[in-house]
Amino acid sequence: MPIDPQVREILDQLQDSLGGLSTPNLNEDTDSWDIYEVYAFSIVLEAARIEGATVHYENVYGEDTSEFIFRTSPGVIYSTAHPYTHAVIEFENKPVLETHLGVKASGKSGILHEHDVSVIWQEEADSCRVGGVSPRAAKILLAIECKFYGSDLPLHLGRSFLGLVQEFSQNTSCFLVSNVQIEEKNISRLLTKHKRKWQGRVVPDSENDIKSLRHLCQEVFKNFKAAN
Repeated sequence: MPIDPQVREILDQLQDSLGGLSTPNLNEDTDSWDIYEVYAFSIVLEAARIEGATVHYENVYGEDTSEFIFRTSPGVIYSTAHPYTHAVIEFENKPVLETHLGVKASGKSGILHEHDVSVIWQEEADSCRVGGVSPRAAKILLAIECKFYGSDLPLHLGRSFLGLVQEFSQNTSCFLVSNVQIEEKNISRLLTKHKRKWQGRVVPDSENDIKSLRHLCQEVFKNFKAAN
């Protein structure tokens, strides 16, 4: 089956944006939604770099790595089933952060929740790896839920996102991101009413929408630097 043209463009871009890392489980056979999550991950890192951060990659053992291995289904941050890769974000004289794909977090209710991209305080991530527990929502700076669809997003995804946001701390910035336009008549109206943030049309041929998402992430990092 031919690869989706959007996915093909994303794969081409990721080879550059991931800084030359080898990507053994990122190819034309990878599910489109998994590739899209990596794309959102790369935009978060780009925003951090623009704000002055240095970025490098480590595996679950805290070792520097040149191989990018990501989860293709939600899992726990301390899993050693594979040497999963995360990005380390360092701003000068600020607490260190990590960016992860597909890790579960413990919400306000104590229940584990899945989300696609997260920026976590490294102190929390280290503690979780040692203790075999999941990150607390209060220690997650940024959470992104990604939706890769071939048509308009159904309204229930907006409701699901609202439920997810309720489980996070008020200090966690949560964004819904999609490759398709989020029409005003459905999800965007719902999210606007509840003062939640989203960005549609985040694909390589929609530069303004990519910039909008990157700007949202930059604001998160700016506020982090100012507060810590």
